[in-house]
Amino acid sequence: LIAPLVLGNMASRRQALVAGADALSAATNTYAAAAFTDAPAETPRHVCLLGAYVDEFPEPSRNISDVPRLAANPNAASRTPLVECVYGGSLEAGQDVEILPAVARHLSAKGITATIHVAGTGKLEATLRRAADAMNGKCRLVVHGLLDRQEYVRLVARCDIGLVCVKPESMVAIPYKAFDYAAAGLAIVNSLPGELEGLVQQYEAGVTYTAGDARSLAEAIAGIAADRKKLVAMRGNSRRLAEREFDREKTYAAFADWIETVHGGG
Repeated sequence: LIAPLVLGNMASRRQALVAGADALSAATNTYAAAAFTDAPAETPRHVCLLGAYVDEFPEPSRNISDVPRLAANPNAASRTPLVECVYGGSLEAGQDVEILPAVARHLSAKGITATIHVAGTGKLEATLRRAADAMNGKCRLVVHGLLDRQEYVRLVARCDIGLVCVKPESMVAIPYKAFDYAAAGLAIVNSLPGELEGLVQQYEAGVTYTAGDARSLAEAIAGIAADRKKLVAMRGNSRRLAEREFDREKTYAAFADWIETVHGGG
């Protein structure tokens, strides 16, 4: 009810800019659908996903023997993580990271040896660090803080599963972390409905969990960890998703070509 009063000027300014634009671009199809509803039908449009530089990450192994597996020897399981997961990004209220300590406890209760890496900073970092320090189960929670790009790439590249822990009410369509996970060939465990969910399903690159539900996320991780063939397939499919849809070397070049075409009236 108060949106027209609070955001009215912003909305009218956006409408004026869209109506007067020679061409329109957006970072996702979701944003384009929301922002360009009232734009003239003849106005040229283009969607360029933010994507990732795929070559920044090594290609995931296709050898099933290189993928972590359930260890019959409990001592071996305690020394080597069965599966390594990573969350990279903001540690703020719009992210679904408060549940990660509970996720680790659920996985430990299932007897699954795993590590959940958290790379990023924000108001929730201290809370996550305290929770990580208090844990003693088979699943570890490791909070790295804010890493530089090279450290972050090395961390993501050595993991198996990428966690897109974002609350749907944040209205984010495809966060940066999803592009990096796909480029690194990680199986994607995602909480966001819509565009990202559709791509992950289309390429069979991961699974969905219910935001805010620690058990749901733990079960999603456990299901992938228990099936090495599934993990290998998802990782290869995820990398293929990045190569076809997210590769900046291709998508940014296409964006530049589109701008030139619009500018030249062709």
